[in-house]
Amino acid sequence: MDNMWEMYLKSKENIRFHQAEIFSPYYEQIPVCSKNTLKNTIETEVNGFYRYETIFTPLFENADGMEAEIKETLFDVFMHYLMEMDLKSGMTKEEYYIRKEMQQLSQGEYGQEAKKAYLLLTEEQKYLTGRYLLIQEKVGESVELFAKALDHISGMGVVYKNKVTPEKLLFYTGKEEHSSLKQVISFIEHLFLPFHYTLRIFWQEHFGVVGKTNTMELGYIELF
Repeated sequence: MDNMWEMYLKSKENIRFHQAEIFSPYYEQIPVCSKNTLKNTIETEVNGFYRYETIFTPLFENADGMEAEIKETLFDVFMHYLMEMDLKSGMTKEEYYIRKEMQQLSQGEYGQEAKKAYLLLTEEQKYLTGRYLLIQEKVGESVELFAKALDHISGMGVVYKNKVTPEKLLFYTGKEEHSSLKQVISFIEHLFLPFHYTLRIFWQEHFGVVGKTNTMELGYIELF
């Protein structure tokens, strides 16, 4: 299914569908049968009966008097129409690519350590990770994007930018230090923190800020 969606979204104006003669009842896309022609048309064989058996059975089993070329044309037209209906009634293009990012994370395509951390997340956190990865692909990496991703995905803390050394970011969690939280923060840092930037984590104890009385209590300040 993933290959078929991706192919259609990228090349729907140039793709031509054919009903496969040999196919599995468990798959819709027949990946080995996709090829580019001299006219830049992607010829691809699919199993139209996988989801649309009631539509295509009459076309192929009860239309003996119909020419093969007409059957081929009708099948291609119907498949384009059905794919457009899927797009309008189901996932948007953006939603599809978010799910694609999530799949790549779960399969370890961003590294095995990232996969382990990703599997610790809730379903909402996994979705947000895929969404921010897609945004990053579109607009590029930035400190602002990293701060938003860290805030929304982890659901805790505040990110500070050090005015003296801007490339050193500070993150106050307000939580007790825990290995799973460290793993999740490191995961977000790995995906979104721009190159040349570093992140220092403060857990339960905040660092002192001159002029902010509530951060200057003795015994509750962490120095850096």
